[in-house]
Amino acid sequence: MKKSIAEAIEILFKQENGQRKYLDLCRTSLALPSAFWELAGKFNLIDIETVNENEVWPSIRLAYQFPSESEEEKATGLRFVTEINISKLAPVFYIQHEFEINNLSISMIEPTLNGFGNSPYTKRQYEFHKEISCLLVGENFEELSFKEFNEVICSLEMPDNITIFGDQVTVESALFIDLYGRCRRD
Repeated sequence: MKKSIAEAIEILFKQENGQRKYLDLCRTSLALPSAFWELAGKFNLIDIETVNENEVWPSIRLAYQFPSESEEEKATGLRFVTEINISKLAPVFYIQHEFEINNLSISMIEPTLNGFGNSPYTKRQYEFHKEISCLLVGENFEELSFKEFNEVICSLEMPDNITIFGDQVTVESALFIDLYGRCRRD
């Protein structure tokens, strides 16, 4: 586990005044450089979602859709999205790439086929990922791999009333989601 994650877990979830520190960090706004926001324009991306940017929450999530490059992409409903998750609780981020395409099979069950991961599916996603990552690393954030994002934190327990995430607390659920409902009580 990355040192910054282990330190955040210790301070925010195990120390006596951790809940206060947790909420203080959730209340902050991330000061990202203007170059970060300008990258979407450079790649002609469509801002499809910005979540929790100015809210009391442990992270922000931005999702951008890449415009179709050909008539074939448009005709098949092929869509590429890149999602950027930035934690306010620890200096870490995770970039996820997604695709979706119409299922044209005559024996289809689902109307669309889709997938996701932290490896880009197109050269445009790769270039965007590289530039976003360089910018955030330059701001002293660390990029998480898929494995690190989903790493189980054995020292934390899932609240009894939460079942949607399974029975194990992961880095994602601890540092990017208000797992314990602290922000809702604020």
